[in-house]
Amino acid sequence: MLELNPRNAKAQNLLGAACATAGDLACARAAFDASIRADPRDPSSYVNLGQLYVQLGDSDAAVSTLTEALALDPQSTAAREALAQARAAAGR
Repeated sequence: MLELNPRNAKAQNLLGAACATAGDLACARAAFDASIRADPRDPSSYVNLGQLYVQLGDSDAAVSTLTEALALDPQSTAAREALAQARAAAGR
């Protein structure tokens, strides 16, 4: 699907998750960024990118990204949980 339409946000988000699972964090970040550019209103890409930032130890970027996810979907349990994790890691 990405070969046919590299701007497919859901496919980029899935690629990012696959890359993160495989440990290719640069690929994951690039795919999540591409997903957000393709559909900046989809909170799931922000959640995944925020979780990646937590994994990388970048709490400030995680908090910022996950706050954006919650602005898009205030009911997102995944965003709330990841934000709590990021804040705890940042000592906030």
